[in-house]
Amino acid sequence: MRYLLFLLLLSSAASAQKSLKDIPLPCAIAHRNHEYSGMAAYRDRIILMPQYPARYIYAIDTAYINDVLDGRTPKDTLYELRFENLYPVLARLKGYQGVEGCVVVRDQLFMTVETEFNDSGYVIKGHIRGKKIWMDTTHIIALPKLKKAQGKPLSEAGHESITYLPEQNKLLVMFEFNHFAEKSTGWLIDTALTTVKTIPVQPFDFRITDMHEKDGRLYGINYNYHGEFEEYEPAEKLMKPNGKYADWDKDCVARIIQLEVQTNGIKVKPIAPFTFNCDNWEGMLQYRQGALLITDQHPVTRLVYLPF
Repeated sequence: MRYLLFLLLLSSAASAQKSLKDIPLPCAIAHRNHEYSGMAAYRDRIILMPQYPARYIYAIDTAYINDVLDGRTPKDTLYELRFENLYPVLARLKGYQGVEGCVVVRDQLFMTVETEFNDSGYVIKGHIRGKKIWMDTTHIIALPKLKKAQGKPLSEAGHESITYLPEQNKLLVMFEFNHFAEKSTGWLIDTALTTVKTIPVQPFDFRITDMHEKDGRLYGINYNYHGEFEEYEPAEKLMKPNGKYADWDKDCVARIIQLEVQTNGIKVKPIAPFTFNCDNWEGMLQYRQGALLITDQHPVTRLVYLPF
């Protein structure tokens, strides 16, 4: 019986690693130095957001992605979007450490901002007008960072994820580290960036690095990089394809999680891991019958399609 159980667990772990379809980026935007931190759907294009956006950011056609997925030769069509007044806004954000999450609602681009030497992160927004993005210099939301026991801060932790909930007409922002029993919190924010409401989050292991709502379904990337957060020991046991349990000081894991926003809080349901490799998955968009995922620069920049 024990041997049979072991075989079943091993079979489950092996089948958990889903098939990733690589989508080569156009050469002009493929270099790892772009350090992508998120993606946003805008009309028939996909905006690729670098952690440190400069004057321009870029978008690719969904037709380009479809050509790759359907086995056709894609055309390297790039679209530039130019920030007109980004730096005056960033200069107001204490300890600015880059953009983490992004989402487009109609023609409004919302971004979460990571900070250091600051107990808060930020949500900012801009208006897309043609090929230009005009930042809103008036409405900026500061969100507190969650802390571990005794009020100690977590290093390298911020508000990684933002998405839009059409039914509520609210933005949802999540802190990347949520293993705080009875303390985990998300934020519901109106699109005018004037009101904020907290919402409890069911504690769960590992980080959430991005999330995306589409057609009433909300999914996120749940990722553990080996050795992260020395003060945090994941309780969950996951079996790798080799039949051994993952050692969270040495092993990485990435999986999709399903989130359900209820009146009394956010429930989290893990889905099987799609890789135990140490690719640092930072961005996610639901696409077709799965999702597009992108890494930052570790170990390289990858855009992939994951069916699930």
